[in-house]
Amino acid sequence: MQSIRPFFVLLFLLAFLRVNAQIPQAINYQSVVRAATGSPIANTSMAVIMEIHAGSPNGPVVYSEKAGVVTNQYGLFTHAIGTGSPIIGVFDAIPWQDGNFWLEVSTDGGNGPMMSMGA
Repeated sequence: MQSIRPFFVLLFLLAFLRVNAQIPQAINYQSVVRAATGSPIANTSMAVIMEIHAGSPNGPVVYSEKAGVVTNQYGLFTHAIGTGSPIIGVFDAIPWQDGNFWLEVSTDGGNGPMMSMGA
């Protein structure tokens, strides 16, 4: 029994050293969309564009996608960034290790031109 323990300890250490960080396959995102008056835009289908900027809120776009979402009775929508239709770049190729990234979200509010909700 004594000779088996070092083997299992070594096996555990080797397995631990093989563990690598995983690149996210998608990023969960939720937001409430409101009209200019402040009231939520409820139960509405709309388009959203998600842009990931490198370095600063106004930095170059390394990834952009468009998706269709539907708000609930409170104006809330949920989207997994990385699952929409790519416009620029490849989500899996974002160089996360290179520094800070900023997310900018734009929506059409269900019936108008695309407007940025901020970064």
